[in-house]
Amino acid sequence: MKQLIYKLNLITLAVLFAFNASAQTYSQVYEGRTPSKTTEINQKFHSDWGKGVKDILFSEDFSNNGFNNWTATGDAANQWTNSSTNYVGEEAPELILVGYPDFTGTTKFVSPVINTSGFAAAGLSFVHRVDPMGTSQFWVGVETTSDGGQTWNEVWTHEHASMETYLANEVINIDNGDMGSENFQFCFVFSENSESLMGWLIDDITLGDPLQYDVTPINIDGLDYVYNGNDALISTEVNNNGSETVSFDVKLEIDNGTNIVFTSIKEVSNLEFGGSANINFDAWLAETGEYTATVTTLLDGDESPSNDVIYQEFTVYESTIYCIPSADCSLGDGISGFAFADMENYNNGCSDGGYGDFTSLQASVEIGETYTASFISDYSTQVLSIWVDFNQDFTFQSTELILADFLIESSGTVYEVDIPIPGYALPGSTTMRVGARFSAVSSPDPCATFLYGEWEDYSIEITGESINLDASVISIDMETIIEPGDLIPVATFQNKGIQPISFPVTCSIEGSSYTSTKEVTELGYGETIQIEFDVWNAATGSYTIEVSSDLDGDEVVENNTLSHDVIIAPWVPEKMVVGEEGTGTWCGWCIRGHVLMDSLKMKYPDTWIGIAVHNGDPMLVPDYDEGLGAYVVGYPSGAINRDIVVDPLDFEAAYLAEIEKVAPASIIIEDKVFNEESRELTFTLTSEFIVSASNYRFNAVIMENEVTGTGAGWDQANYYSEGAVVMGGYENLPNPVPAEDMIYQDVARAILGGFEGEESSLPGIINAGETHSWEFSTIIDEEWDIDHIEVVGMLLDYNTGEIMNATKNHLLVTSVSGLKTIDDITIYPNPAKDKINIANMERGDIHIYTLNGVLVKSIFDVEGDININIAEISSGIYFVKAILNKQTITKKLVIE
Repeated sequence: MKQLIYKLNLITLAVLFAFNASAQTYSQVYEGRTPSKTTEINQKFHSDWGKGVKDILFSEDFSNNGFNNWTATGDAANQWTNSSTNYVGEEAPELILVGYPDFTGTTKFVSPVINTSGFAAAGLSFVHRVDPMGTSQFWVGVETTSDGGQTWNEVWTHEHASMETYLANEVINIDNGDMGSENFQFCFVFSENSESLMGWLIDDITLGDPLQYDVTPINIDGLDYVYNGNDALISTEVNNNGSETVSFDVKLEIDNGTNIVFTSIKEVSNLEFGGSANINFDAWLAETGEYTATVTTLLDGDESPSNDVIYQEFTVYESTIYCIPSADCSLGDGISGFAFADMENYNNGCSDGGYGDFTSLQASVEIGETYTASFISDYSTQVLSIWVDFNQDFTFQSTELILADFLIESSGTVYEVDIPIPGYALPGSTTMRVGARFSAVSSPDPCATFLYGEWEDYSIEITGESINLDASVISIDMETIIEPGDLIPVATFQNKGIQPISFPVTCSIEGSSYTSTKEVTELGYGETIQIEFDVWNAATGSYTIEVSSDLDGDEVVENNTLSHDVIIAPWVPEKMVVGEEGTGTWCGWCIRGHVLMDSLKMKYPDTWIGIAVHNGDPMLVPDYDEGLGAYVVGYPSGAINRDIVVDPLDFEAAYLAEIEKVAPASIIIEDKVFNEESRELTFTLTSEFIVSASNYRFNAVIMENEVTGTGAGWDQANYYSEGAVVMGGYENLPNPVPAEDMIYQDVARAILGGFEGEESSLPGIINAGETHSWEFSTIIDEEWDIDHIEVVGMLLDYNTGEIMNATKNHLLVTSVSGLKTIDDITIYPNPAKDKINIANMERGDIHIYTLNGVLVKSIFDVEGDININIAEISSGIYFVKAILNKQTITKKLVIE
């Protein structure tokens, strides 16, 4: 089964944003979003700190609709722009860094020079909002300088790796060596990959001498959806904007327009400057109606009382009302047809506001049975999730998420998935919610607003009897092949009944004396828990791990036990990971595949094999293209070990996941013979198995580097041309790139044995410890340059289609004996500043690349001990690639 990692498809974005040639234009799309209630609250406090400082050194609200001597630098300098929104500021406009187009690296928005002479410290205040569109990690922060940007010093950072919006009023104390300079500057900085960033909004910036005593509440949480008869759990976050550490009370009041109906006071102790505290008030038993919640900070001597109070109007709904999400399906996103059990709703179009109330349609289901859900979208790359309110409490809990993030790869295609009705469902009428979102996970929040997508609600009539007590073993969370040593068995359990349960769980290992018992306490309705058992000192051998639950009165004993076979391997084979990229000269976004494949080859030369499988151009290999087509969800994309399907931007993450898995066998290329007259190549693949296996096959690929061509089809489409995204230098080349300027790497020229491997190349049953070989023979086409041909050997599991291990060798190299190796060539000093020395270099070429594959310097046809001037290269981490003797040798270089 292939694992799918979902990545924003830039081909699709080309359709959506073809008119968005600049960040300014994109910001207009962003401006169409609706600010949240939390944002509205923050608009009441955002600028008060700046109004209360004693000495203002600098302030900015971007009201001049320009940058007023600010400068943008780095990999996406032109993606900083003014946005005519006021999502974080009291008045428009505000600053925005937009994430489109995607870029990898660092970009900074640098303030004008500020004279801070006479100040040992100052407070920097700003309001900002980080809007994500994925879960990949990135950082935003603030840095300072006093030497014109030669050196930057970090004073604040925020790491983001979730789908949650981050909204805050930051107050930062700056007391480093830059403060006090007449050449002081600060900057807002973004670092890492912007694929998960929708936008970073910043406004109302103030730098000045802070007050001694100033605290403020900044939000009120817990009031978005409050229902009659439920406990409302209300919280707030408070900031200390003053320079002194303080203790104070915070008061919550709720009024119905006539009377205060609830009050709760909590104490905050020893809150330092720039610090924040989360306050959880007492629970309030909510009653239907319209209310205002007011939060007040009560600090004696507060020097800025204007920011001591925030409020929020809210509604307490009847308990029979669901939250109403929203989205935009006007471009075909979302759900154009849905069916479940005996209910159908096809050709239903785009719902107003992206929410369709189809609760007049009802499906009938029974507890314990399984039913098919069918769905279709008018746009590709939609991610669909389904919830059912099984306990009929008018909220969709995480335990009621019955389908999480199913990828609708293609538009107009009906997809089907089986949905079981669990024992913890209650009989009666309830609601099913279906949500589909473009290119991003949809399951974190069933009440969310999507930028592109759709929501639909349906009625479900549930019959049968609920299960009260059922403790189930869901999975044993361990790999099949593991290295010897201390291991911790891990398993996941679920409460599949409607009553909270406590029970013991036991792990035992057949073939050893190991046993371990743990207690699970108060596991709620539908909840899961992962349990770590005691350490097992695992010795080489084959074992069966058995995990069981032992709940008194368990009504379903069939799911109480689960077993998992593991092999503790006697040794670990060397391993290489294969990335097969679907690409083509017609594909303008495939440029990033060119760049990122080369980057991985530099970073992981001993464990990564990249193969460019071309489609619709002169480098097409029909059998290979057809086989990989089952894995390609759009161009560019590809398969890592034919297990994980990703965009090239995610190749590295998938590679890192695959390289951690232990291979079941080694694989090497032996007895390679090439007849230069007949151009016949023969070679043998040999694997030694550390575990028993069945239905495996050998496969081989002939690959060529430095490929060039002329005529139709050899020009490379280049959608990065003249764009803001740094993409290996292609942003400086035309669209298309003329054939005479293109050199293609890792080009698949032939696949031997077919995409599914050579039938009968391995025995049907293989025992651990056995070694098997298979000889391949092929003719190297006369048009292929034998100096740049590589042979790739692969071991396939025919049961799953996965590549279990691989190896690579140059056509003309039978042994590396006598050739320079990575250990022979040395680079010093490292770290370096102005120059580097390379010793023991045989004749060849030297290239220096950034981490994301941008070529910054090349030196050709050098030999021996050489010196290279690097004074013009910015500080950072680079790769030095030496090409010699038909080998590529890569080493990391740090430039200070």
